Amino acid sequence: MKEARERCATLEDVDQSTFSRFAQYIYTGDYDPAHPEMSPENSPTIKPDSTSSGGKSYQVDIDEQHPVTPVTPIEALEAPPPAPDVSRDWNESHSWGFSTNVKKPKKNKFRNLNEPEEEPEVKPLRSKKSIMWDRFEGRNPTTFTSTLPSRKNSNACENYTEVFLCHARLYVFADKYDIQPLRQLSLHKLHRTLVEFTLYSERTGDVVELVRYSYSNTTETMSQCDDLTTLVIRYVACVVKDLAKDSEFRSLLREASSISEDLVVRLLERLD
Repeated sequence: MKEARERCATLEDVDQSTFSRFAQYIYTGDYDPAHPEMSPENSPTIKPDSTSSGGKSYQVDIDEQHPVTPVTPIEALEAPPPAPDVSRDWNESHSWGFSTNVKKPKKNKFRNLNEPEEEPEVKPLRSKKSIMWDRFEGRNPTTFTSTLPSRKNSNACENYTEVFLCHARLYVFADKYDIQPLRQLSLHKLHRTLVEFTLYSERTGDVVELVRYSYSNTTETMSQCDDLTTLVIRYVACVVKDLAKDSEFRSLLREASSISEDLVVRLLERLD
């Protein structure tokens, strides 16, 4: 073979970061995901402090979407000590040798038939959306587990596009070269990332890029759907109300009929 002769193998359509994670997986059995990028348009703005004297200092203007909760002083949280129960001491000192315990009346074991029966507590019905999300959250698409926990985003300025795509690219790579353990591991890590991901209105574009890449780089047969697109479209069906506000998502649905068809099938599960 050419690779054995030249002692060099060429892997087509593989970027450097994906191959680095593949090499890490070979040696450790796991891989580190990409780190989220900080979007400057959603970051806190820094303004010069004009009240400072000497040198330059800056103050951070926190965005209105992250309000600061006022802190209650510790003194206000301290409750006053309870007053001593003097009545108990008086009763014990003036009991004259008799017991001061008052017997409680016995509960009638027989219910009066004329009294109305207590209505059982009615639990509120759960929405189809919450049921669908619970299914998505609890349905691990593989039997694999990762020793590296998924990171949870906590701010709208954290761009998770590369975090999503690093798992999707590694899945496509493993699927192309038939590396089933790596294929299942990357699918599992993407599922856990989506479960922990908070979909801010500023971050819907991150999910749109994941959908676009998944449907553009996978193939489906008439008898079996691809595992990556199945996972992604299940997530989209859970958060479609938020994604529908994104113009890029609506354009993607118009461009790719396969995405629209799969989404309609998943949304049927939310209908009563």
